[in-house]
Amino acid sequence: MAWMIVLALQDADKLLEDANALMEQEKYAEALATYEPCLKAAPDREAALYNGGLSAYLSGKVERAAELWEKLRAKTPEDRQLLAKLVQAYSALKKTEKRDETRKALFEARAKLPEAERDKAPSYCREQFECAKKKVMVFEYFELKGERALRHPPSPCC
Repeated sequence: MAWMIVLALQDADKLLEDANALMEQEKYAEALATYEPCLKAAPDREAALYNGGLSAYLSGKVERAAELWEKLRAKTPEDRQLLAKLVQAYSALKKTEKRDETRKALFEARAKLPEAERDKAPSYCREQFECAKKKVMVFEYFELKGERALRHPPSPCC
């Protein structure tokens, strides 16, 4: 029985390697199709959860991306990069309550960092979408500074 587990993990390693290579080639749908069996063989593999979510997001399967990233979030609840990706996914899915809850968790995780580390990352990518066949990235600053600073509510243009 133990040899079957080792074999499954070796298969998962190979699938993960193949899927990552497809991601590098920007073949996102193919990468997702390769991450899925990897996740069946090793369902808690963090790299497969994150990259699988990314390949799902980039291939338009945003709901699947959110599922994979939420599973990873259960293991790493204060991972700021992951939380930012979840904010993007929930924004794209128009799940405003989940977006706002995740955004709050992101701000709380950042607040726990030493000041010097917080200063290195003053913003995050809150949304990514296409508008008039152009890719749009919306960045939000954690702390607004200056007399003209203004925070706008999230809203895609198209």
